[in-house]
Amino acid sequence: MATIDLGKIKQVFRGTYNNATAYAVDDLVVFTDGSVTSTYICTTASTGNNPSSGGTAHANWAYIAKGVTDPIPSQSGQSGKFLTTNGTTLSFGTVADPRTVSAVTDTDSGSQYYAFTGLDTTMKRFDVIIKSASNSGSNELLIQLGNSSGYATSGYQCGAGYWRDSTSNKQHHGDAFKSSGLGSGNYYITGKFECTKIHTGANTRWFCNALYYTTSANDHVFYTVGYKDIQDVDRVRFGWEGGTGDGGSVQLVTYAG
Repeated sequence: MATIDLGKIKQVFRGTYNNATAYAVDDLVVFTDGSVTSTYICTTASTGNNPSSGGTAHANWAYIAKGVTDPIPSQSGQSGKFLTTNGTTLSFGTVADPRTVSAVTDTDSGSQYYAFTGLDTTMKRFDVIIKSASNSGSNELLIQLGNSSGYATSGYQCGAGYWRDSTSNKQHHGDAFKSSGLGSGNYYITGKFECTKIHTGANTRWFCNALYYTTSANDHVFYTVGYKDIQDVDRVRFGWEGGTGDGGSVQLVTYAG
């Protein structure tokens, strides 16, 4: 009885391509062209012909599954970084700390104000950190914003006061973000004023809120809240409506825009 050779009835996977191996039609191989690994099928018997070069298949081979360059760069040495793209290429970036922290300024030098100048006008927030600050008289503490025209001493919409057991105090101020109810030079104030820019351009508005307490009357909790419309803030000062500082410290933390 005659025998008829039907040839291969299925494709044969031959593993990783070997330049010395003779390949027949319908053999499948895996080959890495540069840094890209792909799967190929032999279309014409071939020996010694790489399946592709520079991303172009040899005449004796065709792509079955064409690979791509790994889009994720090496993670070695990239601990704590984040993956970013420029629209074309992925890379790892470093998370930048948005804060700039000033040196601690002592508030016991006999000055009424303690100023922070040369600030970046694009900052989006700043915090005034107060620790055990005290005044030579019975004066309220205050924060004022400024720009190249000087410090703003009007136009603030500010409410302030304190809570103490079942009693409270509240007052409106227009000349600063200010406290209400300190009333004693023996108070040592600790707390934070947080000011955030909530609009930009001609309608720039800085919103302020603060909580602080006195170590000499620790059943008092003081608050200040309000806003001031002012553009291009490049200076901030902490101080008192009268008298001078005679204890404690103040520090400014700014946050990049």
